[in-house]
Amino acid sequence: MKPIFSRFGMSRRVLLSTLALLPAFSPWAATAQQAPPAAFSFAVYGDSRPMMYLPYKEGQPELNQLFVEMFGLVMPEKIAEAVVKRDVKTIFDPATKELVKVVMPFESKSEVMTLTLDKGWVTEASVEDVKLLPGVQRTMFRLHGGDGWRARS
Repeated sequence: MKPIFSRFGMSRRVLLSTLALLPAFSPWAATAQQAPPAAFSFAVYGDSRPMMYLPYKEGQPELNQLFVEMFGLVMPEKIAEAVVKRDVKTIFDPATKELVKVVMPFESKSEVMTLTLDKGWVTEASVEDVKLLPGVQRTMFRLHGGDGWRARS
C-alpha cells in the first residue's frame, strides 16, 4: 500500500500520530497530572463477607425449602424437590446443632459442590468431579478469617 502524501511531503500516518502524542509532551500536561500533596489519605473497604448466609440449626424445615427454591430457578419445582431430597446432604455440628457443611449437585451430573460454613457464613466452596477426577476437589472460594480485618502483605 502506498502512503498518501500531503502537499507538504509528510504522510498522513506520521501527521496523525504526531498530533496524537502532542498533548503528552506539552508543558501543561505535566502540571495537570500532578495531584496536590495530601496530609492524610485512606482507603475504604466494605464488608468482605460473602452474601450466602445460612444460619440454620438442625431440624428447621425452612432449609430444605430454601434449597428447593434455589434449584427451582433452573428446573421445575417437582424435579427440584426430588433432587433436594435425593442429592442435597446437610451436615450439622453435634454440639451446637449449627449447619457446618452442605454437599449438593453442581453443573453436571458428575460434579458435586461442598460448602463449608462457620456461624452461618460460607467459608469455603469446592467442586469435585466424581466421575472424571474422584477425590480431587477444586476450591472456588475460600474466606480467610483470622487476626482482624486487615490487609495481608
